Amino acid sequence: MGRLFGKKPAPVNKVRRPVTRESLAANRMIPGYEETPENGDESSEAAQQPESLPLEPRRKTKKKAWFRRSPKRVEKAPAIQINKPAPEPRYRVLKQEMKPLFNSLGWFILAYLTIYLLYQGVTILAAGTYNIDSVLYYYEVFFPVGNNSPLWNRFNIIVITFIGPFISLIAAIILLRGVLPMKKPGLRSRLYFIWIAWFGIAHFFGAFVGGIITNLGFGYVANWLYMNVWFKILVSLIFLFIMAIIGYYSARFTYETIPPAHRAKRSRLRWALASRFIIPVILGTLLLIAVKIPDQVPQHENIQVYDAVIISSMIFLAVPAFFNRKATGRTFLNKTQWIKRSPGIATFILALLLLAGFRLLLSQGVYFLIRFTFEMGLYQG
Repeated sequence: MGRLFGKKPAPVNKVRRPVTRESLAANRMIPGYEETPENGDESSEAAQQPESLPLEPRRKTKKKAWFRRSPKRVEKAPAIQINKPAPEPRYRVLKQEMKPLFNSLGWFILAYLTIYLLYQGVTILAAGTYNIDSVLYYYEVFFPVGNNSPLWNRFNIIVITFIGPFISLIAAIILLRGVLPMKKPGLRSRLYFIWIAWFGIAHFFGAFVGGIITNLGFGYVANWLYMNVWFKILVSLIFLFIMAIIGYYSARFTYETIPPAHRAKRSRLRWALASRFIIPVILGTLLLIAVKIPDQVPQHENIQVYDAVIISSMIFLAVPAFFNRKATGRTFLNKTQWIKRSPGIATFILALLLLAGFRLLLSQGVYFLIRFTFEMGLYQG
């Protein structure tokens, strides 16, 4: 019955009868008989049996297999596919970057006018300290005393031609190290300060290169210091390399003029940098060189080439900033300014009007007569 219901019957313990001496002696007389302990000590039985027998696994009956619950199937969630956003159409990107392009080009022109007037203003002021009158044109500073006047000497030539580049460099250092690292300048004025700083760098390092080529401006300093020709070339190459280094490490300020959403996309970031810095440098350089063509014979023969080299040296600042992939600009808390429309066309038109006024007003020349008198002595009434 036990096997019908899948149960193994319990083992039956067989009771062994005791062996008498007579039967044991009779069994020993049988050839081939081996004595086996039948009624010996418990120790002998324990020696014959193994210490422990392995437990046989219980057989699973069909009844349990039929009523066994199958495990629940857990449906796997479908894998989430992250698709990369499709790049924006090029025509849409170009359309959106037109206003920043004109805005940056307008600030480029305004920054040049600022540095040019600062450069020539301190030059006129320095010449006035030596009783040398000056006439400011849109393309040069004219000295009515001429080149052979006894008022000129080695010292005041070096001072007058060096003071302009030096003040421009000081202004650039103040902006790059003091003003731009702060958070106070607005997003629009920040672009203006970047252009002023870069033009200040160009009017020092680039002016030296232009002076070596034309023997004008900053080149007078090298000539009156009696520098060797090869040493001038070496210093010019070093100055151009320094400009590239400054442009590369000032890229973090250029990133701050770009909306954060455009910085996240590498392709859009390149378009933003090109429209705000590379293209304005190219277009602005051509425009300024064309505007500064002299309408009469200048006092300094190659002054137009000198100015063209200075303005063109801006490319050594803009291009390294474009290739700096490690730069990270700050994101300002006031993000509402990004939403406002940039007055790109208005800034560009204002810059063109000021540039036209600069050309018309200074085409006739503005005469400066500066005298500094200082006397001290005992008063005699």
